[in-house]
Amino acid sequence: MRHGAAGTIVAGWELRFADRNFFRVGIFGTDRSNRSCAVMVPGFAFGSGRFNRRVAGGRDRFAGSVSLGLDLGLERDTTSSVIRCFFPALRRQPLNITSWGHERLRFDPRLKDALVPKQCASELQASTQSKRGHITGSRPCAVTPRSGRRLPLALSLLLWLWVACAMPYDSPGALALNEDDSHFFGSRSAEEMTLAGLHAFVDQYANTAVSHLFLCPNAMKASYRSQVRDAIWELGEGQNPPAEEFAKKWCANARLLDERGLDPYSVWIARCREKKISPWLSMRMNDVHNVDDVDNYIHSSFWRKHPDYWRVPGGKGWTDRALDYGIPAVREHAMAYVRELLERYDPDGLELDWMRFGYHFQPGQEAEGVVILNQFMREVRGLTRQWAGKRGHSIKLGARVPTLPDAAKGLGMDGVSWVREGLVDMLVPTPFWATTDFDIPIELWRERIGSPAKNIVLAAGAEILVRPYPAAKPIEADLTSTRGFAAAGRYRGADTIYLFNYLDPGPMTGGQDAYRMLLQEGLSLETVTQKPRRHVITYRDTVAPGMSSDVVLPVDGFTGGTFRVYIGPAPKKAEVAVIAGLAQADGMAASKFKIIINGKPCLPTTDLTDRSQFSGVARAVQHSYPSPSLRDGCNEIQIQQLPGEPEQKIVWVELRIVPQ
Repeated sequence: MRHGAAGTIVAGWELRFADRNFFRVGIFGTDRSNRSCAVMVPGFAFGSGRFNRRVAGGRDRFAGSVSLGLDLGLERDTTSSVIRCFFPALRRQPLNITSWGHERLRFDPRLKDALVPKQCASELQASTQSKRGHITGSRPCAVTPRSGRRLPLALSLLLWLWVACAMPYDSPGALALNEDDSHFFGSRSAEEMTLAGLHAFVDQYANTAVSHLFLCPNAMKASYRSQVRDAIWELGEGQNPPAEEFAKKWCANARLLDERGLDPYSVWIARCREKKISPWLSMRMNDVHNVDDVDNYIHSSFWRKHPDYWRVPGGKGWTDRALDYGIPAVREHAMAYVRELLERYDPDGLELDWMRFGYHFQPGQEAEGVVILNQFMREVRGLTRQWAGKRGHSIKLGARVPTLPDAAKGLGMDGVSWVREGLVDMLVPTPFWATTDFDIPIELWRERIGSPAKNIVLAAGAEILVRPYPAAKPIEADLTSTRGFAAAGRYRGADTIYLFNYLDPGPMTGGQDAYRMLLQEGLSLETVTQKPRRHVITYRDTVAPGMSSDVVLPVDGFTGGTFRVYIGPAPKKAEVAVIAGLAQADGMAASKFKIIINGKPCLPTTDLTDRSQFSGVARAVQHSYPSPSLRDGCNEIQIQQLPGEPEQKIVWVELRIVPQ
């Protein structure tokens, strides 16, 4: 590497990383002492710190003091390890580059030290350990010396600004968003089935907090002309055509794109990269929509021809008719589709969505299923690595699993072992569909996984629906409840928030305005804790046989109940209220309640008149609480009806926080 004069940057080394989206060209800076510098950001290596020039000549240490720099306070997840942008012209204070021990960048104002992700540092450190220039392990890189021309300071600054503003990076508010297999096609007109229409779908997420789009190409059938599965518009013998308007448009529009020579997933993947969004494919592993109607248009010929492959042959329930992964032919059917997706498309990652629909083995065979799915995941991991070599960049592997580690393993999905064995780069504990789970124990996942949890992205998965108990009518989440979910999840250790069924243009209560605000604001811990949020009592909609779903509502008023609410960090100053929703009953209006939080009584205040955010609530009792008495993390709410009126039924409980 050549040294440049003060105020210049020099093209020095080409760094090829297997866990980047594409190859990166390293650009290095020098300071007034002519020390070489390099710090990675997604896309380029920038520098203003001392970088040991012998890193490509045999020394395996990335260390030194950074004398010039700018702290961007960014965060990372699967797609890239965002470190820093430092630039010689922006002299600040000394910073030391050290190893990094948690899932985000931290800045200690006392020591003026920046902790740099160990992952990225180790890639630079270990690049010369192998004779072939590869790190031993799962993150190979090669370092190749190159000469380069010096760039003037002004051009350097412009280039830095372009990288900081335009290159993809993962901010604390970054979002992962899932687009299902039918929504785009069924929600748009035939006139929008063009290249411009496909681009417009991705463009709406550009320059927002959305960092990753998970594009789902299949249920039982594929939404494009597949070589190994039926296309959604293809009907088998005796199969009924779609009757609903949405379904008609889904089939017709998917077919129209095929006739026009447009593959939506290829177009979307390319457009995502143009717009600095990481594109993933999300494969549904066992979709059973509408299986009560065997001749429905949505079902594949494979499923219809093999009722003996169902989990419960002759069963009537939806999950009874899911395919049994204990049968080799079922696994090969799925693996053939995995191979096609990796051969046909060039995503940043492939997600196996085991939560569609979450039941993959005959009842009683789940323990054997753990062994089977572990091997299945190993084979898929092998395929992603094989195609990563062909594509010239890593292809990550992710999975969606139930919210509890024991529930996941009890259904055959041993997410803990997958992480420990290095089989996945991203794990999403999530509910199925019935309700958002506001109590996902991310910290328990980390405890069970151990130190390998640092090597992956652990995301908290949210659904669009909120339901207090299984028999209740669901309502759509709003911005405040989504913030409440994110506050708890982030505080408990989630690296990012993953939104499912948050489909454009306005999937949530509040419509398009609320949706756009969500996309623009993001769901960083800092953002959600500075804005109004709601923490709702719900339950777990997918658990293993013999496990509790933790349903705590409804409760009888005189008996009362105790409810645990995770709120994230406690506010220093806020309006705090507990809402107890009552079902319609005699004496409802005059009934009184005692509400206690963490052993301290709340004060009754005016009932809420707007009950649109609740399910089955005829009266919304509200009690206020002094915010300094809230605890970080878990808070305990006790609610009991006082004597004097007929007993009421409590059907909804939530904690509201409005920061001041």
